[in-house]
Amino acid sequence: MALGSDEASTATTVYELDGIERFQASLSRDLPRDPEAAKRSALTRIGHLDAGQMASERRAAMGLAKATQYGLERYPAIVFDGRVVVYGVTRLADALDHYRQWKEASTR
Repeated sequence: MALGSDEASTATTVYELDGIERFQASLSRDLPRDPEAAKRSALTRIGHLDAGQMASERRAAMGLAKATQYGLERYPAIVFDGRVVVYGVTRLADALDHYRQWKEASTR
């Protein structure tokens, strides 16, 4: 995504909130029917995750925690300054426009 000079200096963090569901689905794929065998298999799979996969899952978990902390009601959502939410927008530049308009209106 091409960002203007203002946007390029803005720190952003993207959380994929469906990451935990995708992780669980991949762990559960083709597990044995026996509960104990399934548990062993899943634990083995977890033990073979690389650092990148673990970091991805940590980010997904952090995203879910942040969504709860911010009280997000629906998605997509972009949060500014930990207190202002723009719903229904996926492009950062569009969300920044909405945020700036709100900020200008609230300081008048």
